[in-house]
Amino acid sequence: MEGASSNRNLKNKLEACKCARWEPREQKIFMSAAEHVTAEGHRRGKCFSSTGWERSHELFNKNAGKDWTITQLKNHWGAMRTDHKLLFELLQCTKIACGLSTGGRIDAPK
Repeated sequence: MEGASSNRNLKNKLEACKCARWEPREQKIFMSAAEHVTAEGHRRGKCFSSTGWERSHELFNKNAGKDWTITQLKNHWGAMRTDHKLLFELLQCTKIACGLSTGGRIDAPK
């Protein structure tokens, strides 16, 4: 009987650890939802308010046809912020410029 109990526990752990797989289309939908929620004024510092997360969750799932949790969206937001920070640190170290001052182009020293 112990084997059935451990199988059930393993299954519960696997279900709790489901990871969202982000396709390019879903990235665009998420960013669009984030822009929309920001325009609605649901930001608090560098992140969304509770209402903003709920609204972002609603918009993303409706437009992407997914049933992802707010936690999955928050985790993705955090991962994107980390990636963005690391990219700009790398660009600064290599003296490569990218941004509004270059018109969105990547400008590298010769």
